[in-house]
Amino acid sequence: MIELRVDGWQAGIRFDSAHFIADYDRCGHLHGHTYAVHCKVKGERDHHGIVIDFVLLKRALREIAYVLDHKMLVPGKMEHAKLDVSADYVKLVNRNRDYVFPKDDCL
Repeated sequence: MIELRVDGWQAGIRFDSAHFIADYDRCGHLHGHTYAVHCKVKGERDHHGIVIDFVLLKRALREIAYVLDHKMLVPGKMEHAKLDVSADYVKLVNRNRDYVFPKDDCL
């Protein structure tokens, strides 16, 4: 079994997104980061000695980064924050702050 890794920082597979961490003083405020997409692949070599085509793998990772780029990342679970999702918007209430985002801008 062979293990191959793609480091998103080195490969330039990055995206920028906003988020907050509910119930956390410093990171409870809306802010953003630059993230990188990393990947680990395990498998056996084929008859050509290849585990996976890196061109196809990096293309798939770039597609993931593209979907996430410039989006508001909404936490799936929040103990004290409130989430209201409608057909048009996402409303987050955290630490007495109301945030309303177009639904298309959120993931």
